[in-house]
Amino acid sequence: MGDGLRQRRRGEYRQPRGAGKVLEIDGVDTIPADYVLSTYQFTDVSDDLDISFDVMLVDSSAEFGYRTYQNYAGYPALETQVLVENETLSAADFVGSITVECGDLPADGWHNVKVHHDFAGGTYSVLIDDAATDCEDLGMYWGDGTPFGFIQVIDWSDVDYGGEVWFDNFLGVIP
Repeated sequence: MGDGLRQRRRGEYRQPRGAGKVLEIDGVDTIPADYVLSTYQFTDVSDDLDISFDVMLVDSSAEFGYRTYQNYAGYPALETQVLVENETLSAADFVGSITVECGDLPADGWHNVKVHHDFAGGTYSVLIDDAATDCEDLGMYWGDGTPFGFIQVIDWSDVDYGGEVWFDNFLGVIP
């Protein structure tokens, strides 16, 4: 993922969007279950964790997913899931077994998505361009105290999906 997930402290310099290396995920939209993904593993984290990234939907049909996983004894266990479809960002509330629409993510340029993980509470919240959304305190899948271990971005490229997505400036912060 570009230069990788960078941990930083508040106030540190952040590159302009699209400067340097940009992760482009663009799959084939005609093959069933043809998911293109990129995974970044990091040292286990047992604290609250903010993951943010800049994303640009190159066209209005672009769709993607973001996931956070636990590193449970080497076995990946899904914790959070954020997805974009039809220029709408949504997130899974695993406690309520529902998908919540967070807000619009239009194909009009770069946007920042931030996922705040409340480790002790077993919940997560999603912000778009630093603004709160309807995706607050959603239930994580397990939320059982197992450390976070990696993130994944996915192009849902199978039949009836598609589009081109660019990612930049992945940041991991322990607030």
